[in-house]
Amino acid sequence: AARWRPMSRTFKREQPPQDLSLAPGSTGDDAVRLTARAALSVRPSRIPGAGHGLFTTVTLPANAVVNGCTYGGKVMTLMEARRSKCKDYTMALHFNVHVDAANYPGYLARYINDNLEQGGARRNVKFVKDAEGRTARVMTLREVAVGEELYAEYGDGYWRHRGESK
Repeated sequence: AARWRPMSRTFKREQPPQDLSLAPGSTGDDAVRLTARAALSVRPSRIPGAGHGLFTTVTLPANAVVNGCTYGGKVMTLMEARRSKCKDYTMALHFNVHVDAANYPGYLARYINDNLEQGGARRNVKFVKDAEGRTARVMTLREVAVGEELYAEYGDGYWRHRGESK
């Protein structure tokens, strides 16, 4: 069983932490204060070639917001997002509100991958977008067991941009 442990250090955003949990994301400065509960862990994804993934270290209940797991970053308009060369970490929150998490590893939701196996049946979370707040939160679709990688649907636009289909 996972153990809860207090954490009171701060990290710089240059590299993803080994076990950053329930971080509130960016508050405009260059550091994120860690909270007392370790519910998530960043480590290599189980999807070949996907890079890092986000894993649970405790069981997450169904239909719950994953506290501290937000998606955010550099806020852009639609035109700025279209001009961006790399769109791997860009999420549309609204027609003219986009965020790019490429340079913001403190936003844990950026490590959530889309698993297309079995028609996406392995997806266990979804993004809940908040254009006004310039972020997206993460909500579980079902109970997520300890050690599971979090998977969410990226949407057709993400895959079309890469010449792939779902």
